[in-house]
Amino acid sequence: MPEIRFFECSCGHKLRFGSVRCGWCYERTTLVNRREFWLASGLGLGVSAFALFAALN
Repeated sequence: MPEIRFFECSCGHKLRFGSVRCGWCYERTTLVNRREFWLASGLGLGVSAFALFAALN
C-alpha cells in the first residue's frame, strides 16, 4: 500500500506524517505534521465534549 503524504516542507518535499525534520533539507516540520498535535487536539476535543455533556445533564 503506498504511503499518503498530506503536508509539504517549504522546500517542496512531501513530508512523512509524524516526522520532526524534513527528509530532504532537514528543516523542522510544522506543528500540524506531528502526532503530538493531533493527540493533544483529540484529547482536548474529548474533554470538551465530556464537559458539555456533563453541563447539559
